[in-house]
Amino acid sequence: MVLPHQLEVLKAIEPEVGAFIDDKMNLPAASWQPTDFLPDLSQKDFPDTIKALQQRMANLPDTVLVSLIGNMITEEALPGYQTFFNLLEGINEERNVASLRPWVRWSRL
Repeated sequence: MVLPHQLEVLKAIEPEVGAFIDDKMNLPAASWQPTDFLPDLSQKDFPDTIKALQQRMANLPDTVLVSLIGNMITEEALPGYQTFFNLLEGINEERNVASLRPWVRWSRL
């Protein structure tokens, strides 16, 4: 729930947020996804590609692997983070995930 003073700030900067999103946000199809760098599961050579990837990664320290996996999970989940604003009372009155309100919109139409 958004407190009244927080809602006041959000509403005051909402026009700038909309302009920023219109100017900076790429369409999802034009943006890279972390899974773009993983082997394609639908290809026949997928098992061989996975084995080759595992061999290349065999000497990486665990801390690097954990960081890479954490970053991939976070990047893949980014569209879900904007959904948080869909749940805030006063931000998305229509409670519609396809809202055109700047705080809820995640890409240019």
